[in-house]
Amino acid sequence: LRSNITIILQEPNVFEGTLRENLDLNCEYKDEKIEKYMQLVGMKNDKNDLNNKIDPCTLSNGEKQLISLCRGLLR
Repeated sequence: LRSNITIILQEPNVFEGTLRENLDLNCEYKDEKIEKYMQLVGMKNDKNDLNNKIDPCTLSNGEKQLISLCRGLLR
């Protein structure tokens, strides 16, 4: 049961690294599936390439929450 529950924090954790590494922590999903969920939560555009490096200090709380929401939906 616990593996089917995802908590999305108000102060989400985003790590230095690529967008892909932040969304798919265990490298389980194909790019197509990740991009589908990125589009679903409204974060799919030209600047959100999966291989782009992320600096958590430059992201707004809203952007961090979208990453966290997308990560939760992928699970």
